[in-house]
Amino acid sequence: MTKRAFGELESQILYILKSGERKTVKNVHQALGGQDNYNTVMTVMSRLAEKKQLARERIGLQYEYWLIAPAP
Repeated sequence: MTKRAFGELESQILYILKSGERKTVKNVHQALGGQDNYNTVMTVMSRLAEKKQLARERIGLQYEYWLIAPAP
């Protein structure tokens, strides 16, 4: 397993969420092929939410994330 830089992983996560569909960390982790550590994916997604790139809503015990539309 090759380690990726956060910037590359961030870009891949944003690309996966580009469809506009809400996804959980588990969904994104699976879409990435499971090659990255689950906790790493969760941390990067949380940081993207802090940077206002993603929005999130708690549903039960997990969060659903989606892409925030870029400003015009």
